[in-house]
Amino acid sequence: MSANYWASSQRNKWQVTRKIIHDARMSIEAIEKKEFGVNIALQECKYDLNMRIYLHQMIIKLGRRLNLRQLIMSSAEIYMTRFLLKASIKEVNIYLLVATCIYVACKIEECPQHIRTILSEARRCWPEFIPNDLTKLAELEFYLIDELDCYLIVYHPYNSLTQIVNILQETHNTSLRVEITPDELQAAWSIVNDSYILDLHMMFPPHIIAVAALYLTLLLGVDLNTVEGNIHQANSVPNSSHSELIKGKSDTARSPSAFNSPNSKMSPVAHMTPRISNNIKMHTAKRDTHAVSELGNHKSPPGAQNYRYPKKIEALINFLTSSNINLQEVIQSVQELLSLYQSWEFYDEIAERNTVHNALIVLNKNYSG
Repeated sequence: MSANYWASSQRNKWQVTRKIIHDARMSIEAIEKKEFGVNIALQECKYDLNMRIYLHQMIIKLGRRLNLRQLIMSSAEIYMTRFLLKASIKEVNIYLLVATCIYVACKIEECPQHIRTILSEARRCWPEFIPNDLTKLAELEFYLIDELDCYLIVYHPYNSLTQIVNILQETHNTSLRVEITPDELQAAWSIVNDSYILDLHMMFPPHIIAVAALYLTLLLGVDLNTVEGNIHQANSVPNSSHSELIKGKSDTARSPSAFNSPNSKMSPVAHMTPRISNNIKMHTAKRDTHAVSELGNHKSPPGAQNYRYPKKIEALINFLTSSNINLQEVIQSVQELLSLYQSWEFYDEIAERNTVHNALIVLNKNYSG
């Protein structure tokens, strides 16, 4: 066990690149094709973004029945993501896997639940697919821990988010001070919760995800009609690049409270991706040459010299550019989150549930036969 993230197994053993993740999943897909053939029910059961949203919601479902803290459910989701980087989703009963990940997370987060309690609540959630056999869950627990190489300590963005908010609110430098409201903090917290659907926690440190969630929260709280007016006032002639920065303004002016529900439909915010990148790049170009070298040489959009962003966003970007935070990683995290919410718009839980159930029925027949 490590006292800090930078010396932890999470950093040294489980922080990997996007290419490593891609190669691992391609390898699993190749094994699946060889082992399971061309069965239609199994082919439709894929570990894609829709499946990950479904599993995320199943962890929440069981976690709420057990009255667990969010930290435990987040740890369970990280265990599942790591496990499915080494094993096929078609190898296991995924409902039993959900229960097992929560069971292990409860132990590690020092809030242990009796195995009978976990199994009982899981059977209430999915009676057709959870066997009334404690040994099945215990066996999968050992399989899970073995695939994770016994590295189970997880550092989450929640502490980083709280610390960053405190720094922003308590700093004596007025150009860096940001007053974060309780609603904004809750919205950022909810975005962090959603981030566990993605691979961000295997690629970036916790503070990067916390900054991305906070930035996205503040940006979504901006009155985009006001932003549009300010941009046009800063330029005597309308410019197409500016229309790109405010593209989808009528669709994206959403309250941050929209993030509070894990079932929220989020596709409109995906149109904001170009503007988020340009906002950070523009301010970085004006204030910090080191950050420019990390982001690449980007020209400021026309009119950037005269345009002023809303005070909170201005202060947050001042803070980011004066820190050692990797802005490129922040941008990538924000873009991944926006892509997630875009995909969520088309997510169909009933279809995904049917796909899972059909696959489990086929697998049970194969194993029993």
